[in-house]
Order: sequence, then structure tokens, then C-alpha cells
Amino acid sequence: MRTKFILVLAILMAGATTFFFFNNVKDSYEAETEFTSNMIDVYVATQVIERNQKISADMLEQITVPDAGVHPNAIRSIENAEGLYATARIEPDEIILSHRVLSEKEENLFVSRKIEEGNRAVSLDVDFVRSVSNLIEPEDTVDILQTLCQSSPDPLRSQDCETEVIQNDVRVLAVGRKMLEPNSPEDYVSYSAITLELPLDETLDLVSESKVGDISFILQSRIIPSDAQQAESGTETEETENESESESN
Repeated sequence: MRTKFILVLAILMAGATTFFFFNNVKDSYEAETEFTSNMIDVYVATQVIERNQKISADMLEQITVPDAGVHPNAIRSIENAEGLYATARIEPDEIILSHRVLSEKEENLFVSRKIEEGNRAVSLDVDFVRSVSNLIEPEDTVDILQTLCQSSPDPLRSQDCETEVIQNDVRVLAVGRKMLEPNSPEDYVSYSAITLELPLDETLDLVSESKVGDISFILQSRIIPSDAQQAESGTETEETENESESESN
């Protein structure tokens, strides 16, 4: 009698164990099937994207991942990322999230977001003439001139003045309070100050030099020369240097 009882109990326990085992396997299989069946497309970085860098299509790659494991802010359309600016460094293979990118308008709400790491923003007073008739715009590149004058020994002249370039290739962050490039001629505004981006030591020098002499700006072209033009320019520069060396010798 005791043996039969033990046998029946063993059979019941084996049945219960088998039942629970198959239920767990079934639940796991269904969960895995559901996890892998809901796949979505997202975009990841193919290279390092630095903070404030404009994102282009060749920096992104579309991948397919399970929906359950994706951050809700993951960008799923390239139109929602291309042409925007990174608000922080993005590593290769990192999924692009909507709160990590900003439009140009949003990016330029604060001039501090435009300054590259290690540089500083500094503003200088300008008038209509020294600012190239107020035609200098944000994101232009300028050279900075300083004019120093002193009393002239020539009785026919009151002063002798000399002008030299004290800074080359300086980025313009803003004109007045305007930080965006114009979209049309109607966007023209008059201003009396220009905000520039420079390394800290050059910023200090520029502020000091602005107190000593008159500061003016000359505007560089935005047109990028072709490879042929660059090669020709390089050849002319080399010939000029060679002529100078020959004359000095």
C-alpha cells in the first residue's frame, strides 16, 4: 500500500513538473517571438559627430532593431536628423536621439552654443563704414585691421597713419543681436557691434589693440575655389616667394 502511494505521488509530481516546464518554454518562446517580430528602423552614427557639428546623410546609417529595446526618442526618419546640429558628441554606432540634435534656428538661440571648445566670443564696436556698410553677416569670415596714427613732421600733413592686418580668418558669430544668416534681402539689419570667435589669448590681444588704434574689418569671400584655382594660387604664391628670395640674395 505504501509503495503504491509513493508511486502515485511520484507520477503526480512528474506530471506537474512536466506541465510547468512546457508552460515556461511556451511563454519564453511567445515572448521571444513577440520581441523579434516587432522590428523598427532607426538611425545610428557611422562616425564620430562632434558637438555643434552639422549632421549630413553620409554620417548616418539605417539599422533594424527590436522595438522593445529602442529608446522612445530614437530618430526613425533621416529627415528628422539630416541638416541638424549635434548638441553633444555622438559616437559611432550610437543611435541618434531627437533630444541630441537641434535645428539651426534652435542651435543659434544662444551664441554660447556656437562657440567651439577652447575659443571665446568677443564684441567690438563698429560703424557703418568699418563694418563694410553693415554687410557683414553671421558666419562670415573677416580679417581685422588696425590703424595707428601719429603726428606728422610734414607741415602739410597733420598725421602719418599706418594700417596692418592683426587677425586673419576670424569667424563672425553675430552682428548686433542677430545670430542667424539672412535668408533674403529683407533680413538686413543695421548694427553697431560685431561678435567674433577667437582663442582666448588672441581675444585678449584684440581687446588691447582696439584701445590703441582704430579697428576695421575686411570681408572674405564665401566662394570655395576649385582645385584648379587652388593649385594656380599655390603656384603663384611659390613664384612670388622665390622672386623675393632672389631679390634678397
